[in-house]
Amino acid sequence: MNTNDYNRIEELIARFFEGGTTGEEEKELYGFFAGENIPLSLVPYKPLFGYFEHGMPAGLAEMEKATTMIPRRKSLLSVWIVAVAASLLVAAFSILFFTNKQEVENPFEGSYIIRNGMRITDPDIIRPELEAALRLVALQVEENERLWEEIRDPYEAVIRQFPDEYSQEAVRNILFK
Repeated sequence: MNTNDYNRIEELIARFFEGGTTGEEEKELYGFFAGENIPLSLVPYKPLFGYFEHGMPAGLAEMEKATTMIPRRKSLLSVWIVAVAASLLVAAFSILFFTNKQEVENPFEGSYIIRNGMRITDPDIIRPELEAALRLVALQVEENERLWEEIRDPYEAVIRQFPDEYSQEAVRNILFK
């Protein structure tokens, strides 16, 4: 089989588990997994499709054979690790949920202004001054953008004199970047 055939088999497997395969496609899967040339990535599906093709007795024996190949100690260790991780997660969320019942933080906490040498930390006094400072910064940004456009427009007139877009872009890169 070539790569395209294996890709088709993987596509059929996905559709099989979604319940979207036809009877003919399922027979194709059963035939493929009954063969010998199965890629290592698809070998775990072999007992499953053997079960579906032949029914309970043959499939069950093959599935038991396949599960005996997995060392029991490793699977118990994996279950134990998952159980410990889950219990730690539950404990962590419980601690966070039951101990983190604080009031909503004040966004001005730790903020202060100094007026006439005095440090003022009252949020009712600080808030209006902070909002005024933010408005001033926004006005300065708008003014800078306006000035930038005034400076840029004469350059754009010069750039448009170049005959092709490549040259225009090169000049823009030199001037503005």
